[in-house]
Amino acid sequence: METIDKTVISALKFLSEKRNDIKKAGTELQTQLKHLKTIPLVAGSGNALVTAKILFKNQKAFFASESDFDEKFKTIRPKDVVIVSASGTRDAMSMFKQAKKANANVLLITNTKNSPLEKEAKDYPNFKKILFPAIKEPPTYNVSTYLGMIISQTQENPNQILDFIDKLEQKINFSILKENNKFFFVFPNQFVYLTEMAYTKMHELFGRQISFAAETPKSMRHGIDNLISDELFVFLGDKPNKFTKSQKTFHIPLPPKTNYAIAMAVLYYIMGKLQNMYPFFGDKFANQNQNAFIT
Repeated sequence: METIDKTVISALKFLSEKRNDIKKAGTELQTQLKHLKTIPLVAGSGNALVTAKILFKNQKAFFASESDFDEKFKTIRPKDVVIVSASGTRDAMSMFKQAKKANANVLLITNTKNSPLEKEAKDYPNFKKILFPAIKEPPTYNVSTYLGMIISQTQENPNQILDFIDKLEQKINFSILKENNKFFFVFPNQFVYLTEMAYTKMHELFGRQISFAAETPKSMRHGIDNLISDELFVFLGDKPNKFTKSQKTFHIPLPPKTNYAIAMAVLYYIMGKLQNMYPFFGDKFANQNQNAFIT
């Protein structure tokens, strides 16, 4: 099974070819959001929810995961529900059924045509769907799926992201990662949602095989800076700060005016480098479908 860094490259090449489709879907998304008459309940599972937070970061919204959707729905009683799901299956199905039962308006943001959720909503008049292009990937990767959605709003250029990653490959010595099995990632404050995305993806890829944490410079001030350990502090974008007492730091620069898509792509690319050291993920899914959307 290919490591996720290779999937990042494949996804960016694909998304570069589909820029017009991504732009069209992004414009449709903005049109639908303008037509909302109430503050929506925006829901998703895993990194689908994190992607939703990025898409809705500049407007009012309630958020719910698969764990607290029922409680949030009963409390808020939303008239508008937005579900982000690459596959349109699993938890998204139960979310839709509850919204349908309450006669709420449902907007599905997905990558799958004729998904089980869409079929379930066939005769429901208050259902709308926005379809984003994506390639088939190994289980749980979801690179092209969410990256395309994010690019539709940030307007970043996939080709420029590819060029930057190529420069990183030539400039950065990633071999330092091989010397560690404890990692503490630090993301710029404006990319706070990457901390959630990183936790989820690292758990999916490695389980508890390696030690991992992720924070922003501001969140590091809450007692975390008092901890001195042998972790490798990986700074993405920002240079190592005064809160890091560890002597083991690894800085990966980001270009000026960086937005979420390139930060996510570089993060996943680094994770692919780690995968080459830890075969846990490939072993875990050896007998499962290697070309499927999971979330």
